[in-house]
Amino acid sequence: MTGIGDNQTGDEQKLRHTAKPRREAWEGTLEELDALAEERRADGWDVVDVAAIHTDPVTPDMGDDEERFGIVYTIADNHSDAVRGSFEDGSFTEYQVYGRIVSGYIFQVVELLDPERTRALLIASSYERTRARGLSEAARTHEVLYTHAKTIDGTPLGVVKHEAYEPLLPEGKND
Repeated sequence: MTGIGDNQTGDEQKLRHTAKPRREAWEGTLEELDALAEERRADGWDVVDVAAIHTDPVTPDMGDDEERFGIVYTIADNHSDAVRGSFEDGSFTEYQVYGRIVSGYIFQVVELLDPERTRALLIASSYERTRARGLSEAARTHEVLYTHAKTIDGTPLGVVKHEAYEPLLPEGKND
């Protein structure tokens, strides 16, 4: 007798075994986003917090513009005005990264901070670790890494240049 799942490929079995830990990691990331946002607000900061609907590590060779690389967050349309406003109103001179790697995926919250104006943009995201392989090399070559936010249709919302980029990269972190 053949049971459900007996004919699954190796990839299907891996997906089944990693889905629950990834779901739990995403839920934890969203909880961390909420807690960090509330902590900043309690300290008097103006905070925009959002979960990216897609995150893509982009290397210089992946597009038409070799200078447009970094971590690209796709933001849902219903949050785009608030995110765009954060970039327009703020000058993010500092950042913090909170995250973990679970089942080959990076789960993180990035806090973009404007301490002078006490403004913060917090973005929760996840992406497959293997998709970031060339990003470290690009950052070392260019001595910089960028954070980009865009809408679903590709409209840019803002960009931040990170000269101290190491915390954004998954190198050296273990599953």
